[in-house]
Amino acid sequence: MRLLIEQVRHNHPNVTVVWKAPSATHAHVVVNRRSPFGSIEKATKRIKYLSTSRSADLYHFQKEICRELNVPFMDVYDAYFLSGDWHFPTDGRHYRPELNHVIFNWFDSRPQNISVDYRYRGYGRR
Repeated sequence: MRLLIEQVRHNHPNVTVVWKAPSATHAHVVVNRRSPFGSIEKATKRIKYLSTSRSADLYHFQKEICRELNVPFMDVYDAYFLSGDWHFPTDGRHYRPELNHVIFNWFDSRPQNISVDYRYRGYGRR
């Protein structure tokens, strides 16, 4: 990460590098039963590296490197950590685009024409 930031700064001196915090993962979202989204074996493979401690460690390491290199850090980890119900069904890693729109709008003060149905969390039908 440090090398990447240094290379981007060297190759593009007029560009401001901003780093987005990693997203939290939620192993509990992966349903351990046969579903339309795959077998138990596929679910087991998907959760192999979905530990909270792993994503939290990555977050803290990245935040520290950004502090050392004076890189603006979009600290949205906690927002994702508290948004486990916004994952795609049986997928503890990927969030629905609507959540990303809401979170990134916090950093953009221009009016947005985005409609989010907060009743639908990706499970079942609308």
